[in-house]
Amino acid sequence: MRVESELRARMGSFAAVALLGRRQIGKTTLARGIADRAPGGVFWISGARPIVDGWTTLTPT
Repeated sequence: MRVESELRARMGSFAAVALLGRRQIGKTTLARGIADRAPGGVFWISGARPIVDGWTTLTPT
């Protein structure tokens, strides 16, 4: 998948990577799939609602 390989490349180059897009296009599914295999862990930041299932959740106030 081109988007996944691009996202992984950017994760290797930058301390933070944002995944933005309109609703219901698979951002969370993509992020979960990558996070499950990410060495060193992942911080999940959601402005809409916190997601807690093994990821550290930070919610902006």
